[in-house]
Amino acid sequence: MFSSSTSSPDSPRFSPTIGVAAAAAARDAGGPAGDYYDFGNTVLNSSSYAFGNADDEDSIAASLGFDDVRAPGGGSIEAWNLPNREKVNVVRREELGGGTWGWGYTVWLVRFDKTGSNVERRYSDFVWLLECLTRRYPFRLLPLLPPKRVAISGHHLATDDQFLERRRKGLERFLTFVVNHPILKNDGIVRVFLGEENDLSLWRSSVPYNLDEESLSRSLSPREEAALPADLDQQLISIRQRIIPLVASWTAFASAVERLSRGRKNEADEWQRMGDGIESVLEREASEWRPAEVVAGVERDLGVWGAGVKEVGRRRDREAVDTELGFGEEAKRHRDLYVQCRDLFGRQHTLTPDAVDRLKRRVDGNIKKIQALRDARERKPTYDEECERFTSAIEADQRHIDLLLRRRVFIRYCMHQEILYFFRCTSLFSKALRGFVEHQREHESSLTTAWESLEGNLP
Repeated sequence: MFSSSTSSPDSPRFSPTIGVAAAAAARDAGGPAGDYYDFGNTVLNSSSYAFGNADDEDSIAASLGFDDVRAPGGGSIEAWNLPNREKVNVVRREELGGGTWGWGYTVWLVRFDKTGSNVERRYSDFVWLLECLTRRYPFRLLPLLPPKRVAISGHHLATDDQFLERRRKGLERFLTFVVNHPILKNDGIVRVFLGEENDLSLWRSSVPYNLDEESLSRSLSPREEAALPADLDQQLISIRQRIIPLVASWTAFASAVERLSRGRKNEADEWQRMGDGIESVLEREASEWRPAEVVAGVERDLGVWGAGVKEVGRRRDREAVDTELGFGEEAKRHRDLYVQCRDLFGRQHTLTPDAVDRLKRRVDGNIKKIQALRDARERKPTYDEECERFTSAIEADQRHIDLLLRRRVFIRYCMHQEILYFFRCTSLFSKALRGFVEHQREHESSLTTAWESLEGNLP
């Protein structure tokens, strides 16, 4: 009647904290998982924030592109490549007082043109959103938050303009990833973050929301389970073994692009300083005696040269800004993608172990206790009560085991989907590379024009 011989890979003990009892209660009541908590959606309240159902496996596969492309070699390049990203704009609004220990805090204006939303958020709201997504979707690629700074020797470094600008760009990359991820973008809490006009701290204190792990609300179909490749474990091992050095390489690449942009900015500043220096010399000389008939030609050439190199500086500065905001951000986004993949493997290693083996041993022990009661020569007065108690415990443990075994399969399914999506995201960097080359050609042509103009103005 009670079998504990289900085959599964051995794993260390782990006490899951994923709300198993709630999900089991929903299944015991005879309803589908969606009755408890729709996949990809948050149960908030019955009067507001009603979000669409994403339980249909075909719509999910289509949103991921896996209906057309099951593997890099399984479809056309056009089907494999991702479309252009939806963009979220984050603007620094103002710094307000009243923060922790009396320090000020920065308010960020979050604009999402696709929905027309325009809301104010604090950095702590972004932290809360990431915590929610981590609890709900631990086996999905998750975005990276820019770091938080603290005060040192009374100086509040988090209000430094350069730091805040870097944070603004990081927050934009964070939200842009979320609104383009095929699963995360449909989550109810994400929609609340982007659309709720009130202070999120007030919303969190007044509206109940569900943070159960995704595996509790999503049951795989036989077709989805069968679609998992037989060598998936070998594929994951291969990626996991090389992801850390790849993170290091792409971090170095992004840093090199940043240095390149900064170097061009410095070069532009030097050209400007040289031009300003020439102007200063000519202004000073114009008010003093000198043999004008002798130096007139030199002064004219200096004036032309100074104006020319300042124009070169302005064009080099535009190139530096375009590189920083364009290819530089794309390089950081690509680097972040590899860091996200590394962190995904870290969560898989930490959160995959479960209590299946321990529960199986407990089921076996309770089966033996029931058998011992039955084999006894004389039945105890409490025989029926003890048998019922052991039977109920076995049934509860079996439900728990079944839930955890389904979770194991779902984890592998998520890892397969996310790794495919990870590689699909790399297609966006190909567009960035082509765009960078095109912009470089345009900027170099502009610089050549500036030098040729200067050359033509000098006799």
